[in-house]
Amino acid sequence: MKFLSTRNKNIKMNGSMAIIKGIAPDGGLFVPEYFPKIKKLDSLIDYNYKDLAAYILGLYFDDLGDKVKDIAYKAYDSKFPNEVVALKENDAVFLELYHGRTHAFKDMALSVLPHLLKASLEVNKDNKNILILVATSGDTGKASLEGFKNIDGVRCMVFYPKGGVSKIQELQMLTQEGDNLDVIAINGNFDNAQSAVKKIFIDQNYKNLLLKRGYELSSANSINIGRLIPQIVYYVYSYLKLVKIGKLNIGQKINICVPTGNFGNILAAYYAKRMGLPINKLIVASNENNVLTDFFNSGIYNSNRNLIITSSPSMDILISSNLERLLFHLVDGDTKKVKIAMEDLKNKKSYKWKDLDKSLIEAGFATEEDISNAIKTCYDNYNYVIDSHTAVSYSVYKSYKNRTSDNTLTLIASTASPFKFPDKVLNSIGIFKSEDDFKKLEDLAKLMKVDVPKNIKELENKKIIHHRIIDPKNMKKEVLEILNCKFSVKVPATSANIGVGFDTFGVSLNLFNTFTFKKSETFMEDNLVIDSYKKTFKYLDEDIIPISVKIKSQVPYTRGLGSSSTCIVAGVYSALFMMNKTINKELALDIATEIEGHPDNVAPAIMGSFVISLKHNEHIHYRRFELNKNLEFLALIPNFSLSTKDSRNILPKMISLKDGVHNVSRAALLTPALVNLDKNLIKVCLDDRFHQPYRKRLIKDFDLLKEKSLEFDAIATYLSGAGPTIMVLSEKNSKTYAMLKDYINNNLKDWDVKKLNVDLDGAKIIS
Repeated sequence: MKFLSTRNKNIKMNGSMAIIKGIAPDGGLFVPEYFPKIKKLDSLIDYNYKDLAAYILGLYFDDLGDKVKDIAYKAYDSKFPNEVVALKENDAVFLELYHGRTHAFKDMALSVLPHLLKASLEVNKDNKNILILVATSGDTGKASLEGFKNIDGVRCMVFYPKGGVSKIQELQMLTQEGDNLDVIAINGNFDNAQSAVKKIFIDQNYKNLLLKRGYELSSANSINIGRLIPQIVYYVYSYLKLVKIGKLNIGQKINICVPTGNFGNILAAYYAKRMGLPINKLIVASNENNVLTDFFNSGIYNSNRNLIITSSPSMDILISSNLERLLFHLVDGDTKKVKIAMEDLKNKKSYKWKDLDKSLIEAGFATEEDISNAIKTCYDNYNYVIDSHTAVSYSVYKSYKNRTSDNTLTLIASTASPFKFPDKVLNSIGIFKSEDDFKKLEDLAKLMKVDVPKNIKELENKKIIHHRIIDPKNMKKEVLEILNCKFSVKVPATSANIGVGFDTFGVSLNLFNTFTFKKSETFMEDNLVIDSYKKTFKYLDEDIIPISVKIKSQVPYTRGLGSSSTCIVAGVYSALFMMNKTINKELALDIATEIEGHPDNVAPAIMGSFVISLKHNEHIHYRRFELNKNLEFLALIPNFSLSTKDSRNILPKMISLKDGVHNVSRAALLTPALVNLDKNLIKVCLDDRFHQPYRKRLIKDFDLLKEKSLEFDAIATYLSGAGPTIMVLSEKNSKTYAMLKDYINNNLKDWDVKKLNVDLDGAKIIS
């Protein structure tokens, strides 16, 4: 499946790349080149939500292959109840889409998007960091923050209109924790925020500047096709469930009514229709910002009006971005016509669409009085409480039904929990007990006979940690300032020497130290990271910028796994980043070696994989190799340390010519042995005479663990770096790890064993 730009069919890419890009280079939105057809609906009737999601995602994102099932199962895990969506039947069927962590329908897609994005990066072998820019009218912001929280390699910035979201929505965002997250209020409305974000996406010079900083732009709004496609799933799932409980027969048509702002949610229903879901009418429900109602009734889209702040803020939108996709499909991909309309919207704030097909879509809007009446009617007649957005849909549905006498079973998308909008709900029903926002939640809970959701109740006492307010015209400047103020560097562990490769051989392993840096007024710490940071500035003759650092450590210190090198490399990378320099790995290696003294640890920490390196005439020469994929590293790590000084002092001052020839000859053959997984040759080449015979005297249990490793089918062992860790080389899927772990757990309480893989990327800025 390929995806095209709505404004230029010649811009075409596969699904994974469309997900990464977020928006097409010409400012258009990605759409599928065709609509895949759902196989017989009755064959899907017993699918659970996860399996149905995997099936539908696979139809569109076929380049992700088998990854889609894993994505679906990770997305819809314990974050959701066993029944991911719920159906409540009154005079219509309410499709409750708000049972995720943030209590809004945005969870349904934004639980999937981070996993889709990660898989897309893997498929395209893209190691760049991703910068997610999100404009939100309320719910997308919190759902994006929750979805991308603490994901390596992703930085997420959310922009929302100050005063344009509910109190609960704002608190959900402003109290959001996560090292890679930023929330910024703007002086303006949602359309101002969305326009400023879109301008960044189409500014190639600015995007190049971000790439220089190591970031590639993407989006979590529904303009990203990876956000839109997962929303198809709940419409298909709901239809199948209605069939299963006897409310529908297979093939019987339904209506779907959706409260609509940016047009993504109802567009997903349109996609379901094009894929074969039996749909009679799609009912577009707007609030008093009824630009869509006017468009579908007149064919004229006119955003040249004042935005009205309503009780349904997620719909307070005048520029519905996803409508562009519908227009593309309605004219069978006439990109010229779409492009002209979008240019008119940008320049004139309006456009006229001739011959608009109204056979499928109905549109209506609800006033604030209509919304209140809908909430009260639903509660009085059915003892069922709905939020203000769902009430917009319910009101428009009732008007449509009264006007047309259409008795088709109608599915109403219930998009948010009433707990996110307690004021409007309680006032509409006639309950005015408290002025306190959080006591209102308790009043609502009593009304609904449920508990206040824990994560909403906790907002009362959570600390506000995001304080920025900007004008949207300053968004570009603000993004760069935030990136400079706080970022993280992730550096892998390394195992050096590797037997005979004294101070020359090293391999990068998937155990990491993560360093989070913040710009500060003065230096608050004095450690190896900060020392390396300062030395990098001096090396490049630049003025030093004060910074602070926090370390999240996985790499044990003084164990021979390159913990010191992680600090040095992090210091070098952070300095280059603060100088606004592109991270040049060769330059970083030169500086890090200057600080460390030799390159055997810092080279693989920077380059990734297996590296042979040496210093000659103040320059570092290196060669990087990828080892056999079936080779596995097991680290036997003791609970005692061994200093480099002690480890060096025990070595002899001189070695014999015979031992020198012995090690050099084996070093020459070690690399091809590891690359080709020549097990016999690996055993020969790891027979070291320089340091292991001496250093092992400092490590209790060394001989025993070496003997047991070989007994358990290991290929060979060696001492890692200058520390006490014993590295065991084994073949993947062998029993060596399990047998060693069992033996150590039962007999050697001072040791632990970790199964490690070779890290191919090396150090990188991750957020």
